[in-house]
Amino acid sequence: MLGRRNTRHLAVVLLCAAELCVTAKYRDAFTCCWPNDDRAVSTTAELCAVEDIPADFGETVSRWSFASVTNLTGNVANLEERFAREWPDLDGEVIRVATNTVGAIQVGLTKARGYVTIPQVPDDAKYIIIRACVRRDENGRYMVVECIGDTIVSNKTAITEAMQDYAIELGDAKVVRLSPSAQASPLQVADIRLVSDYSPPRRQTNLVSRAKVGRPCRKTFRYLTPGDYIWRLESYLSDGSCIASPFSAVTLSPSDPPYPTVFTISLR
Repeated sequence: MLGRRNTRHLAVVLLCAAELCVTAKYRDAFTCCWPNDDRAVSTTAELCAVEDIPADFGETVSRWSFASVTNLTGNVANLEERFAREWPDLDGEVIRVATNTVGAIQVGLTKARGYVTIPQVPDDAKYIIIRACVRRDENGRYMVVECIGDTIVSNKTAITEAMQDYAIELGDAKVVRLSPSAQASPLQVADIRLVSDYSPPRRQTNLVSRAKVGRPCRKTFRYLTPGDYIWRLESYLSDGSCIASPFSAVTLSPSDPPYPTVFTISLR
C-alpha cells in the first residue's frame, strides 16, 4: 500500500490561558491539544459554532429615506424648501446637505443646532431606528432623541463617523425630535424608521459535536465550514467531580488550506 499526505501545518497558536492550544488550522478543520491531567477518568471535548444574528427590526410602521439627496459641490446646500415639499409629515429646522454627500441630510450647522421632528407617532410604533453619523468625532459627538408624551424622555447617544443604525425605545411618545447635542456636531442622517419591535444584534452558539477523547491529549475537529468556533474540555475525576476548562476561540478562514487528504492505491 502506498500513501501520500499533505503535511502543511500552521504555526501553533495559543488561544486561551487554560493551556488549550491549536496546533494546525485549515478551512474545514483544526487540530488542538491540551496538557495531560492524571486525575481525569474521562474527558469530553465540546465544539460550538458561533453565529452572528443580525438585528431584527420588526414591522416597519413608517419610514423616511434620504437616499435621493445628493450634493457633489464644494458648498453646503440648503435643503429646507425641498425637505418641506418631499417629506411633509416631518418638520425640519436648519436642514442642509454637506459637501460631497450622497444619500444623507445634515441636521444643523457648526453655528446653528438643527432639528428633525416627527409630529405624529403612530400608536403601534415602539422603536425609532435612525441611520446616522457625524463627519468628525475627534472630541466625542452625541445625538439627542427626545421622546415626548406624558413626559419627555431625552436619550443622548454617542455617535461616530461610521454610518450605522441607532435604536431608541419610544415609550409613550406621541412626538419625537432628534438633533445634534451641540452646534459644533451636525448630524448626517440617511434613514429614519418607526418599527413595531426591535432585537439587537447578538452572537449565538450552536453545539457542533461532543465526544469523549483519550490519550494522547489531542483531537482534530473535521468536516467544518469556515467561520468562528469555540471549544472546551470537560473532565470527570476519580472522585466523581467534574472540571471544565474555559472556552477557547478559533476562526477558520476560506483562505486557509484544506485539511490534508490521504490518497491510497491498492496493488494486487
